[in-house]
Amino acid sequence: MPVEQELVEITPVEKIGRPYVTEDGQVIYGLPTAPECRYKGISDAKAYLCHFATCLYRGK
Repeated sequence: MPVEQELVEITPVEKIGRPYVTEDGQVIYGLPTAPECRYKGISDAKAYLCHFATCLYRGK
């Protein structure tokens, strides 16, 4: 799956997240981590945003 170049920190979420690919190839859904928001019991992860989530030509 094509991904963006930058490795970013995300908070995994189940329903409203964008698709990300971890360094070991797993697809997870998440949102960019906001420093002021921490969720008890949920660990942040580093991953690459799936290119198709931001591609200007998606759906064409």
